[in-house]
Amino acid sequence: LVLSGFAMEMAGSSRPASGSEHLISHALDRLLPQPRPHGLQVALGTLAAFLLRGDRSRDLVRFYRAVGLPTVPADIGISEGDFMTAVMEGRATRPGRWTVLDRLSPERLERLREGFHDGDSIQ
Repeated sequence: LVLSGFAMEMAGSSRPASGSEHLISHALDRLLPQPRPHGLQVALGTLAAFLLRGDRSRDLVRFYRAVGLPTVPADIGISEGDFMTAVMEGRATRPGRWTVLDRLSPERLERLREGFHDGDSIQ
């Protein structure tokens, strides 16, 4: 955490510590009547970024399960529709920051949806 703070200070912005996972969380903050804890939203955003990039996420999911982190939006009471809306609207929360959200496509969104539906076989 301290190193993250140093990186932000050196960059003059929060960009080094705030990628697509945080943009999704910020979109959830705007969308939900009662946002969930920041860390839990960011954890889901991190998993979403893995899935959107097509990265292997099996180890991440195992770790999340081992420590009690959410692996699907419903784990923290967020509907799939609201989460997908947050993914699609995330870029708008910090314009000018390039993330995987800038490369959204119907295929990538479907990959994300399938990943959340098939958690046991997430690669």
